[in-house]
Amino acid sequence: MIVQAGSSDQGRDFAAQYADIVFTMQPSAEKAKAFYRDVKERVAKYGRKPDELKVFQGITPFAADTAVKAEEIKNNLDALTDYGYALQRFKQIFKKLDIELDQLDQQLNLDQLKIMSEAEQSTTANKLYQQASSGDTYGLC
Repeated sequence: MIVQAGSSDQGRDFAAQYADIVFTMQPSAEKAKAFYRDVKERVAKYGRKPDELKVFQGITPFAADTAVKAEEIKNNLDALTDYGYALQRFKQIFKKLDIELDQLDQQLNLDQLKIMSEAEQSTTANKLYQQASSGDTYGLC
């Protein structure tokens, strides 16, 4: 079984040609649907049947008897997050990005995303920068 994780054009093509499963983390239902349609079209382009590739959208479900209890579970999990450690790791990767703990829930501006895309040559960092350049903004958490 071949599992591809990534949303770059190259990753999508690899998944369409060879993978049994492609994993993605799209920020909205609309973008998840667009990703799904795109990789299924690519599968056909490579002579495979669309159902030969399964698409797994990353989610974090919280299930309980009631919505209130599910929210409580989520809040309890959130309380375990060590934001100081997360910030330290973040700064190790994005050395030139000047950001402090109280800024983690604020949206990134275009200059910050540019620094991130230059420091981390991942597709995700570059895609975020490109999307922000077109008017979209994203928070860190």
